[in-house]
Amino acid sequence: MIDDDDLDDSSENSIAAKALVTNDLYAEYRLRVEELGSTDLVLLRDVRVPSWRKAMTREQCLADPLTPEFLKEKAARLPRESATEQLPIDASFWFAVFFPDDIIVLAVNGTRMAHGGSA
Repeated sequence: MIDDDDLDDSSENSIAAKALVTNDLYAEYRLRVEELGSTDLVLLRDVRVPSWRKAMTREQCLADPLTPEFLKEKAARLPRESATEQLPIDASFWFAVFFPDDIIVLAVNGTRMAHGGSA
């Protein structure tokens, strides 16, 4: 489930960012949890460089002087706080997608779906 009350659901970038929220993203999140030793993460992608993927703890994101202020404002709260429904979840993280002219930040709260599905 993607939750964000500030998001314009109809924008082209918003639709493209949401399309990236798949089982593969959840798998990447779980891998990064193991790698970084935390479940409180921010995952980042840049559509201009499809192979570029980064993850950091929310604390690192907030402390990094290179983090855009807009992203810091979003990441200052837990992604679960953006949930519109209180459902059981096994993953809750911020997902920032960088476009040439925009940054879309999504609160991803959910569970892995069956093979082939998207969240």
